[in-house]
Amino acid sequence: MMQDRNMRSRITLAIVVIIAFNFNFVFGQSPINSPFSRYGIGILSTPTLGQSQAMGGVNIAQGSSLYLNALNPAANTSLNLQTFLFEVGANYKIDNFTSETENSTLNTAYLKHLTFGFKPHKLWGFSAGITPYSQVGYFIQSEQDLTDIGGSGTAQHIYEGNGGLNELFINNSFRVTEWLSLGVKTSYIFGNIENVSSTTNTAPNSYTEVAKVTSSRIQDWHLSYGMLLRKSFKDEKYRFSLGATFENKQNLDATNDFVISRIMTISGGTTTENIFSISNIDSSTVDLPQSINAGFMFTYDRRLTIGLDYTMQQWNETSFLGKSSDFVSNSSKVAFGIEFIPKNTPLSYHEIIRYRVGAHYSNSYIKIDGNQLNDFGVSIGAGFPMTTSRSVLNVSFEVGQYDSPDYPQLKNKYAVIGLNFSFQDIWFVKYKYD
Repeated sequence: MMQDRNMRSRITLAIVVIIAFNFNFVFGQSPINSPFSRYGIGILSTPTLGQSQAMGGVNIAQGSSLYLNALNPAANTSLNLQTFLFEVGANYKIDNFTSETENSTLNTAYLKHLTFGFKPHKLWGFSAGITPYSQVGYFIQSEQDLTDIGGSGTAQHIYEGNGGLNELFINNSFRVTEWLSLGVKTSYIFGNIENVSSTTNTAPNSYTEVAKVTSSRIQDWHLSYGMLLRKSFKDEKYRFSLGATFENKQNLDATNDFVISRIMTISGGTTTENIFSISNIDSSTVDLPQSINAGFMFTYDRRLTIGLDYTMQQWNETSFLGKSSDFVSNSSKVAFGIEFIPKNTPLSYHEIIRYRVGAHYSNSYIKIDGNQLNDFGVSIGAGFPMTTSRSVLNVSFEVGQYDSPDYPQLKNKYAVIGLNFSFQDIWFVKYKYD
């Protein structure tokens, strides 16, 4: 029976992995529609996994035997011995951008994370995975009447971009004392960001288009460190957790391609002229900021969990492609979340469902004309335990908005439906049979 159970568990895991890789979800694509993502490395992605996505993104002080923690590498020591934990998550996102002259919507499904972890020793926990780090996706179009400035015809300006960065990481955590764990996260950050700007002039009997394409391939190693302090009282009826992570300023290598082209059409004839082209020759750097995260989590009777996180990043001291920028600013974020389980000894299935709610507010690192971009969102969700194992199916729904108080006409509203499967099984035990 035990062999059959293990075989079914492994088959289930294999099916989940196959579905994840064949669902046409690809890291590095642009599942957003936000003109704000044209600045810096784009809109940053928080590495929230199954539980924390519905709790406002709270996860710095989260140490659980049921879930992995992609942000705090010290949390792996909370896993159970000789078990294997696998998590895969996907999002369906609706992005809506409105301005005085534009209203556009983009619907996209994408793979959010793929992670696994285990605890091979009572003092050592390990996990690895891949998550998006940032996302770029925008299309801006405007038209100008050249007769207003003494010319003829019209000029159409188009700005578009796509791509983003991904993070491939390995977390190692070590239990120092009964209460304290320390961890280190080794990441390889990589991806492509492409920005295109073009101007088209249309006049009687003539047409001219000038386009500039900048493509940057970014990649490098990155280190961060974590701490988790957990203490229980009164037979674990009360549990307190304090977590913190630190990331130093880091330079990522960037290789840039530049192409400027001009297309002219006069009286039906077409002339294409490649004015300037450089490929794989310009090398520069992209800076990631010094970042400090701190979190607190309280659990009562294993049924009620309350968490609070604070994040601070020093973007003012960074540069993009080797140049300092006026469109970045130091950022901060506050997240709050609650999880509630009706009963520890349930009489029916709905009494063991994990109900969750959360919210977050941040001052983004992106600054427009000296005004910092804000992000506010609320989320709800639930975790549905599998009755035959310790695996959990997590569902979340989040709505939010990017805006700036000084530019109320510019709004980027979003809604995200998240689906996460946390699979857990015993993989490192030899069973004896009579």
